[in-house]
Amino acid sequence: MIERIHVLIFTPTFDNLLRYETVASIVAQQTKHWLTWQIGRCNPYPGRDMRNVLAQYSDAREMCLRGPYDALLAVEHDMILPPHAVQALCDTPAPVVYGTYPLRPDGVLNAWQYIGTGGLGMSLQRYPADLRRMTVAGVGRVSGCGFGCTLIRRQVLEEIPFRQDGSDHAPDMPFALDCVRKEVLQLARFDVRCGHIDRGKILETQSETDSGKVTVKCIQPVNVLENGSGVSMIEGETYVISSENATHLVDLGYVQLAAPKGGERGETAPEGGTPLGAVAPKVPRK
Repeated sequence: MIERIHVLIFTPTFDNLLRYETVASIVAQQTKHWLTWQIGRCNPYPGRDMRNVLAQYSDAREMCLRGPYDALLAVEHDMILPPHAVQALCDTPAPVVYGTYPLRPDGVLNAWQYIGTGGLGMSLQRYPADLRRMTVAGVGRVSGCGFGCTLIRRQVLEEIPFRQDGSDHAPDMPFALDCVRKEVLQLARFDVRCGHIDRGKILETQSETDSGKVTVKCIQPVNVLENGSGVSMIEGETYVISSENATHLVDLGYVQLAAPKGGERGETAPEGGTPLGAVAPKVPRK
């Protein structure tokens, strides 16, 4: 049985850049673990000075170590998490666990190949066979990197402080490198696929294991990411979604499977249903 832990969720912010989609996805988390959410506002340098990035994460680390927390979960201000993200990351037996998402600006996958203790690899997107294998497994060893959605256990924070690397004040790659050199196990969850907002567009990874679409009925309101869009599912409404999303949402009690009408499975929404990511006219209720 997985032990219940206390997680400090930390979201660094600058100006008023915290996205409402990020807030909604954090609020929508379904987990048995204890959560405390802290929005970081430690910006000692004026404007969008990159030195503030390291300052905020250093502040988060101290906050976590001073408090009763078992782990720090970094969730950046422009991420959209699936509702099972916290539960899946916390239940993964590794000191550092990454959710997966596309990096800006080119959409490269944030999970980097593990090549041993000599240094960081490159994005697994460059290694389709390895990526396919890990995607099927749902989890795999990586060398980092990216703090968009990353769980770090307390014992790692005690041993490895956040630092800059040369003129780059973002601590994610130096942290990943320190973990690699100290042989700290880092895993990525390929079934925790997050959206990354870029200039109003949601970048989303595509899984090679998606086998089509299924029709579901919402039994509890929830925010989900589907077809590159963040959408609020309404209780009582029916939707056509990816089989992977459906599996997680059924397990979490948000939806139940519904038989589609008038077409092949996953091609046509049932009467009154709306494929997520599409805009459909309102259907009057009797």
